[in-house]
Amino acid sequence: MFVNNWLSQRVEQSPTASALIYDNETTTFRELGKRVWSIAGKLQTVISPGQHVALLGENNRAMYELILALQQIGAVTVFINNRLTASEINYQLEQSDTTQLLYADNFKELVAVLDLAQRPALSFVSLEKLTAPAMIPNKTVSLKATASMMFTSGSTGHPKAVQQTYGNHLASAMGTAMTNALGVGDCWYCAVPLFHISGLSIMMRSLLFGTAVMLEQKFDAFRLGLLLTEGTITHASVVTTMLHRLLDTTSSTYRCHPAVKVVLLGGGPVTKELLAACQERNIPVIPSYGMTETAAQAVAMPLDKVADKLGSAGLPLFQTQLRINKGTEAADTVGDIWLKGANITPGYYGKQSTDFQNGWFRTGDVGYLDNEGFLYVKERAGDLIISGGENIYPTEIEHVLLGHPAIKEIAVVGVPNEQWTQVPVAYIVTDKAVTEAELAHFLKNKLAKYKWPQAYYHVEKLPRTATGKIQRHLLRQQ
Repeated sequence: MFVNNWLSQRVEQSPTASALIYDNETTTFRELGKRVWSIAGKLQTVISPGQHVALLGENNRAMYELILALQQIGAVTVFINNRLTASEINYQLEQSDTTQLLYADNFKELVAVLDLAQRPALSFVSLEKLTAPAMIPNKTVSLKATASMMFTSGSTGHPKAVQQTYGNHLASAMGTAMTNALGVGDCWYCAVPLFHISGLSIMMRSLLFGTAVMLEQKFDAFRLGLLLTEGTITHASVVTTMLHRLLDTTSSTYRCHPAVKVVLLGGGPVTKELLAACQERNIPVIPSYGMTETAAQAVAMPLDKVADKLGSAGLPLFQTQLRINKGTEAADTVGDIWLKGANITPGYYGKQSTDFQNGWFRTGDVGYLDNEGFLYVKERAGDLIISGGENIYPTEIEHVLLGHPAIKEIAVVGVPNEQWTQVPVAYIVTDKAVTEAELAHFLKNKLAKYKWPQAYYHVEKLPRTATGKIQRHLLRQQ
């Protein structure tokens, strides 16, 4: 199925409406379209439709416009987390069949040590210097076409490339708009990374519903608090860590402006105490549940139910189906969470997975539904650690640390942390002495720093079941 080019149609329908607010400069949709099509014209001289193009940048105008420009020429954008090490990025470039890398100049030292033998790299600045006429935008786009790829770690510790089609983004945007009263004239605050689905989905909603995006390079709790009291923004996306920082900068007398409709909360579980503190300040926080495979949230809490359903992630978004696989029909019984809908990825690039069955996607999380159909998530993706909104898989860390000659056995678990919600710690069995400084040096070029264990506990043996499986829950209790 083909639909109209989203950027072209938005320029036609809302030419003077605000599209992007960055660094105190407002760009209209007409201005944005002109800039994007100019960049797309230059891209066409080095990139062909259908190519897999990796993008390494940060939250700024250049990154924003390049994402849109790549869509205009029909390329598939492979989003690279700019906090990864060279070896992690090399793996993702290879697994995604990337043929070209575009990067911001402040990452040139990182790019210099990447394995780019099979794929050229072009800096954003070099791209700007190319000369070419502005492209004439395509009139339509296929909803089945892949728009983007983002890597998510699997239970085996090997990251997998999640494919996201234009149809996935459309369904996600529609479901979010219906739940969160989204429309032309609204403004969505975005300090979450554009290379995460949380940031990219805000961009896609902007095109489809004519909302402005207030793009922030870094999160500033004081600034967000000011924007919320002024009513400068109507929507915001935050993770639990951001919300904690926001509350730390405000007092119980703080009040959010009535123009603010929704502060969408993702990135892991949230405590009842945190939600209660937000309600005291009139901050309209709604918990949500989703992942890269669902093109952002697939479940969200109706605002008028937050107080009554503390601890719940909410109800499935419009046209999203949810089921709990369990051995009984009784409510409140924990089981595997499955989702189905047009927002669900068609699969992992280049990999088969039993997580997809007859249109249903097994999230890997467990939870239950109450008698009104509200979802309560009990555990995130097996042993997944959610730290400051980042997904950390223990097995990935374990695989790397087992390469150290002193470590014979290891188990990594998440522990509560006031600032980051959770952080990883490692239980290790060694046959010779090893210091944390040595282990930190070993990890330096192998894992992004946010994945490093925050503490190492030396044990004689790891607790295991009769079949040899590590009993992580016993380690968490310690």
